[in-house]
Amino acid sequence: MQLNNFQSFARFAFVKTVTIVLLLVCVPALAELSVAEKKLLLGAFDQKPNELNEGCAYTQTVQQIADSDDELNETVISRYDAFLRPESPWKVVSVNVRPPTEEEQRNFEPNLSHPALGGGFIDPNALDKLDLVSKHNDIWTFEAPVEEMGNTLAVETQITGFGTRRFKLVFEMHAPTVTPMAIKVVLKKPFRFRLITRIAKVEMAILFGTVPNIDGSVIREMNMEMRARAFGKHMSYNLNTAFSDFDCSGSNQILNEENPVQLVD
Repeated sequence: MQLNNFQSFARFAFVKTVTIVLLLVCVPALAELSVAEKKLLLGAFDQKPNELNEGCAYTQTVQQIADSDDELNETVISRYDAFLRPESPWKVVSVNVRPPTEEEQRNFEPNLSHPALGGGFIDPNALDKLDLVSKHNDIWTFEAPVEEMGNTLAVETQITGFGTRRFKLVFEMHAPTVTPMAIKVVLKKPFRFRLITRIAKVEMAILFGTVPNIDGSVIREMNMEMRARAFGKHMSYNLNTAFSDFDCSGSNQILNEENPVQLVD
């Protein structure tokens, strides 16, 4: 597997992470959760989307690191601000610490989902498909295998060719505050891909946190890590996206322009 193909798989699989999570209803049933456990899980991961938060500005930092014959180490920082730039809210701030070129600005691919919008991370009908595997230091961990989802996934019967049966879903929540901590798609064990490549690790994660002046939890990081070996050479790929510097001062103005009646006391 060439590095460029390895990177292409990594990016494509990462984009499908949330899709896999949202279609959890098709996962085979394991142990049934109690009514109280279901209520907590829904409270953490099924928060209603807050459309007002979509007007919040934020900074996105994307870092790609690949270790192979063709090494890659790139960091792109961009800023989303729908209030200051309503027609084109995205602006590339820097590429590897330097200002972006016109081509880099033009070819920039923005994040399509606002990290502070929230909501819809689990289907309420899927709760019986999850198994509560641990309660440690107030952190509850739920798991389910990612299997038999081919009829509903846009990627047909596979996670980009690797097969959903090789992966498991992991939900982590902080029980006392009923807040989400992480959603992960994790490779169960290493395997060989097309005979010549040994895939040692695949892990995709959405990490949550809280931000002052924003209701509910926001996505703070989206990470992808892969490790493989082919033709005697080790290959690795990391794709890390961090969201920071949230500013919601323009959100009320945006809502006021679109729906002025809603802001009248």
